[in-house]
This record gives sequence, structure tokens and C-alpha cells, in this order.
Amino acid sequence: HVNIVRMYGVAVDYEPLMIIIELAKISDFGLSREGCIYRMKGSKKVPIKWTAPETLSTFTYTLKTDVFAFSILVWEVF
Repeated sequence: HVNIVRMYGVAVDYEPLMIIIELAKISDFGLSREGCIYRMKGSKKVPIKWTAPETLSTFTYTLKTDVFAFSILVWEVF
């Protein structure tokens, strides 16, 4: 599949060296746009879990809403 990238990593544990082979899935939901502000027209599927609350009411994406989505992603990873 086009959006699947094979990731090879190295993790250090109490044992000398442990190789981890995982699969990372990358996607953008078709929301990538150029510019500072993007206003969504019409109804589209959006990732509710990572969407800023103000975007759900105004349908406007800005740098601040991108930071919100990234912070949720980082919080989930760590």
C-alpha cells in the first residue's frame, strides 16, 4: 500500500542490543493545503480525535489548530 512505510529501529534495553522491526502507517486524510488559513467547504470526514474544538465549529484550519493536532499525537505516543 502506498501509505505504509517500513521502519527499522534500534532500541536499547538492559540487554546489549535489541532490533525492532515495526510498521508505521502514514496518512494525511486529504487535508494538506498551502497557506496560513484554510476554510473547509462542504461536509468532509475529519479525524475528530485530533481536530481542535474551534475547527469543529468554524471549519477553519490554522497554524494553531495544527499545533493542537500535533500535541494530541505526541501525547498519545508518549
